[in-house]
Amino acid sequence: MNNGKTIGEMLPDTLTLYKRLLTAKVGEQISYEELSGLIGADVTERRGPLTSAIRRAQREKEMVFDSVRGQGIKRLDDVQIATSATGIIKRVRRMSEKAIKRLTCVRDFAAMPDDAQVKHNAGMSILAVMRQVSTPATAKKVEAAVTAAKGALPLAKTLEVFK
Repeated sequence: MNNGKTIGEMLPDTLTLYKRLLTAKVGEQISYEELSGLIGADVTERRGPLTSAIRRAQREKEMVFDSVRGQGIKRLDDVQIATSATGIIKRVRRMSEKAIKRLTCVRDFAAMPDDAQVKHNAGMSILAVMRQVSTPATAKKVEAAVTAAKGALPLAKTLEVFK
């Protein structure tokens, strides 16, 4: 969602970076140095404009970029886009584990108001599911089911794999 802004209403730095991203060929890597030079500011320290430009390019032009550690960003090809899910799933698992550890730091659960207890328990339940369904073993089960189905699984069929 672009909040009703047109391309002309983007912040100048975001617009400059967005225009550069639109010229990127599939597989092309754009250095942080080049991107920083375009806006006169270090994009590794001031990430907002680059993040906004990348998100807009994906949303509006279906162009996907990923960072190349310490070097810049790269426009991904279809295989790289498809296989990027593996890293994202690992990140979700790590984030779920960290969030669960945070929630277990509650010292006096009984003293909290009922609505806070409900939010805590709901959060723990959801995060536990996310952690469990994002294991490498579960991913293999889902991949096997997808292979057998010869296509993406509907939600109900995916949930059956986890039983």
